[in-house]
Amino acid sequence: VTGIDASEQNISVAEEHARGSSGGSGGTLQYKAMTTTELLEEEGDGRYDVVVCSEVLEHVTEVSGMVGELCRLVQPQGVLVISTINKTSLSYALGVVAAEQILGLVPRGTHDWNKFIDPEELRRILHAN
Repeated sequence: VTGIDASEQNISVAEEHARGSSGGSGGTLQYKAMTTTELLEEEGDGRYDVVVCSEVLEHVTEVSGMVGELCRLVQPQGVLVISTINKTSLSYALGVVAAEQILGLVPRGTHDWNKFIDPEELRRILHAN
């Protein structure tokens, strides 16, 4: 299992969590501080049976490019799982106003509602790739 994140800090947190939940060894997990572009350059297309992109797309400027790279990482007949915040008025109220401005659960500016993606847009992007 390979986990990637562009943030060194997030990788450090993931590694610490893995050590704590696996009795200290981290199991067969491998973490890399890199982007999908860098992973493709390092390992090439079709390397993974399953690719999971969880709560990332709403932070990405070039969603089509990112989704295209995710599709390239998956083997033919593999599985791509994407979770992201739906672009609705409720997601704005909960994800931006409540979580950032009222409750302070995440730092202000973490979410840009304009980057949230509705299911039809994501479906269109996936079909284009």
